[in-house]
Amino acid sequence: MVDRGDALGGCRSGSWARIHFAARAQSDITTRITIRYRAGVTSAMRVLHDGAEYNIREVINPRSGNESLELMCVAEAVAS
Repeated sequence: MVDRGDALGGCRSGSWARIHFAARAQSDITTRITIRYRAGVTSAMRVLHDGAEYNIREVINPRSGNESLELMCVAEAVAS
């Protein structure tokens, strides 16, 4: 359901979410996921995409506009 966008990190037209992978690890946040605004999204939730799990650390409502949410996430380690 989440669109990864193109190889340059863009997002295809009509998609409802973007995933941005952190270039440098200055904290434990590895991924920022931008979604359309949805009430009730909390840091107790996870995002599942293409078999990968992301633990939400922080939910940001940019400009308090209720148009989108930025989910600051940490990728869950994959067991081999």
